[in-house]
Amino acid sequence: MPSFGVFVIQLLLSSVNALRNRAIGRQVYTVQVFFSGFEALGLISLVACVLGGLVMYVGFDFFVSIGQAPWIYFLLNMIVLRDVAPFLISFILLARSGTAISTELGNMKVNKEVAALQVMGIGIMEYLVLPRIWAMVTSLFVLGCFFTATGILSAYLVAILILNISHVEFWQFMFQAISLLDLGLMAAKLILCGFMLAALSCYFGLSVNQSVTEVPQFMIKTVGYSVLSVTLINGVGILIYLTMNEFSF
Repeated sequence: MPSFGVFVIQLLLSSVNALRNRAIGRQVYTVQVFFSGFEALGLISLVACVLGGLVMYVGFDFFVSIGQAPWIYFLLNMIVLRDVAPFLISFILLARSGTAISTELGNMKVNKEVAALQVMGIGIMEYLVLPRIWAMVTSLFVLGCFFTATGILSAYLVAILILNISHVEFWQFMFQAISLLDLGLMAAKLILCGFMLAALSCYFGLSVNQSVTEVPQFMIKTVGYSVLSVTLINGVGILIYLTMNEFSF
């Protein structure tokens, strides 16, 4: 296998060619979206509901006690949209899908299935890698949007049913707390995290040689480097936000 940097360049070039020629394996893409995205909706919904509701319930009383009730909406924006959501969803998909992709491709490499595809003239990048890459990106982006919507809805229900906040007040302050910069950073982090998770999973999965004992070893590398990349992406996103946004309450 080439270095990871070369692998990413090959991946991007193959993506352009595949989109032009419609050569991406659609069936593999569909299966991966179902596994990575649809099957994770239940867990994502539960986490978003609990997180959004708890932040609203606990945070509101605290900010009211210090005379800054509107700050709760900026906290909600930070947790269920801009900063925590991409970070949390990335780790959920890493645990569910990233490790599965790395293990699956590693086993295919050990069982000579990858070599068989190459002998038959089937492009490994177009048939095995690209569908998994873009399925992960699609799933992470959609789940991020779903997480945000569910978390805000949960906070809204807590606000009107328990905290006696009016509908107008909640949505007025909520929309004031969310800016285009927040939405742009969220989208960028979701796309980049999805790309890096899938790229690292495929890279280390295909790095397995001939021994089945290498599969868990490279899966561990997938987890380690994925955690590092997700942390760096989200950290850079926070720095960009602090640099571009002169935040004042």
